[in-house]
Amino acid sequence: MHEYGIARELVSEVERNVRAHAGVRASRVVVAVSPGALEEESLRVAFDTVRVDTVAARAELAVEHVALDAYCLDCAGELHVDDVAGFRCPECGSERWRPVGTPGVLLRSVEIEI
Repeated sequence: MHEYGIARELVSEVERNVRAHAGVRASRVVVAVSPGALEEESLRVAFDTVRVDTVAARAELAVEHVALDAYCLDCAGELHVDDVAGFRCPECGSERWRPVGTPGVLLRSVEIEI
């Protein structure tokens, strides 16, 4: 599961943020996830596993779902995809589309206890 690798990177970045701000621990970690990037429940399990004995040990993980920017291969329309399963272009009805960039996970914020 690549969610464990993502969770390790998130915890490492949280630790860097807490140290950079002379904090004691993180109380909340907010991530933005685009459709198709990962399985949310798998990320939660992985985060719970890798955060043990770190500054994120008691942090809440908040997941925000964000649209994936894409374009239609048939009409070249700009798209905002909320769910990749069965998505069709709202302009022409085509199922042929490509993401702009890479679906992924972005660390949005870390609430730090000083």
